[in-house]
Amino acid sequence: RISFHITDISQSTGFSIVPSSSGAPAVGSQVFLDDATLVASATQIFSGGSCPNVNVSLPVEWLDVKAYLTTEGGDKKVAVEWWTANEDNIKNFIVERSVDAKNFDAVGTPIRATNKIGKNYYRIYDANYITGISYYRIKQSDNNGKQSYSAIKTVVAGDVKLNIDKLHPMPITDELYVEYNSASPHEMTIEITLPTGQMLYSKVVKTQIGKNETTLQLANLPAGSYFLTLKDNQQKVTKMIVKQ
Repeated sequence: RISFHITDISQSTGFSIVPSSSGAPAVGSQVFLDDATLVASATQIFSGGSCPNVNVSLPVEWLDVKAYLTTEGGDKKVAVEWWTANEDNIKNFIVERSVDAKNFDAVGTPIRATNKIGKNYYRIYDANYITGISYYRIKQSDNNGKQSYSAIKTVVAGDVKLNIDKLHPMPITDELYVEYNSASPHEMTIEITLPTGQMLYSKVVKTQIGKNETTLQLANLPAGSYFLTLKDNQQKVTKMIVKQ
């Protein structure tokens, strides 16, 4: 299947798709043909001449990405696998790793792209993986200097404790932003209590593996010092907060 993606035909005096066999459906500005000759500006043939205002490309298509711990070969490591389709003019792929899902560093050396139209498969191992929660993604670079990124995948290595990473603003005004890490997807209870143990606020949130965030509406909470507690059926963490 050949994909012609038309980016701009506003300056063309004439444009048509001439199939050599059966016709093919068109959806929006993207046309799919089994076997075709593209004619633009009435006289210019795509296969032999220039074709202004028409960009014909087969960009990389991310089919799937996986990152997981494995003991393949006897040693524990992180395996990163990805599948692509429709590679064209791709220079390479670089696996990147992060501890906060924001700042990423390269893992290993660039992987040269196969630039095949069909399905492609790649895999690397990260023997120097991070204990705790880490995040992986793949950066794709083409020969024109353009880049794209895969989805981010989370890996949990070792025993990961529930942890509050960020609370702001502090002291609290009307809202409190809470950023925390979790080792498994489940429901989490957030409570605000007085030093005496009396509960003044409670909220149940659904968490995912890795980084989570939520905002608490605390405009009605009186000024003072309190304990903020995050807990599930296995772990609990508490920090002091101040409302002004």
